[in-house]
Amino acid sequence: MTLQPLATAVHRAYTADLDAGDFYRMLRLRVDVFVVEQECPYPELDGRDLEETTRHFWIDSADGYVLGYLRLLEDPDGTYRIGRVCTAKGARGLGLARKLMRAAVAEVQHSPVVLAAQTYAADFYRTFGFVEDGDEYLEDGIPHIDMRREPRRPLCAGRFRAKSATPPEAAPGPACAERLPERGLNHVPAGWSADRVLRRCTLIRTQGVRQEAGGNPARSAPL
Repeated sequence: MTLQPLATAVHRAYTADLDAGDFYRMLRLRVDVFVVEQECPYPELDGRDLEETTRHFWIDSADGYVLGYLRLLEDPDGTYRIGRVCTAKGARGLGLARKLMRAAVAEVQHSPVVLAAQTYAADFYRTFGFVEDGDEYLEDGIPHIDMRREPRRPLCAGRFRAKSATPPEAAPGPACAERLPERGLNHVPAGWSADRVLRRCTLIRTQGVRQEAGGNPARSAPL
């Protein structure tokens, strides 16, 4: 097995989009780490891999082995759950788990996310915004701690209203929200993403500063 990861880095797919070979290699890594290496005979195949919303994130080696993996589940209440975070024994120390976590958290950053961390790894998960949510407990003889990450909300999105919404009463807001009606942008056009809303806010702030300083407010970046 070649331990050098491919330059393509993190792969992502729903279970239905995986071929049998890829899925087998992911499950084998999970069993190698959580059952064999940790000497913990527990039901690794819990049925949740087959849920239609389950997403898999992984990093391949140059010769086709899975070097790192995690699973992203969606619970019935809309909370996302990260689990099965693991790295092949010979590929640790390369930052693969960090790459996987960064990709998964970015995908669901505007939703609550939970995970059950093995206690020794709690500091690692704190670097992604997770905090302890309860007391330490034993699961299959291994100390765990539940952790939670609250959603990151767009800074200005809450100040917009949808086209079909009843106009709210006037209320003071940040400069970007106050300037929107002056430019005929007092709603979020259909299909705009949160990132595009934030970019529009930033642009409007910049235009306002230029206008007050005598600059050219008509100059703008494409959105």
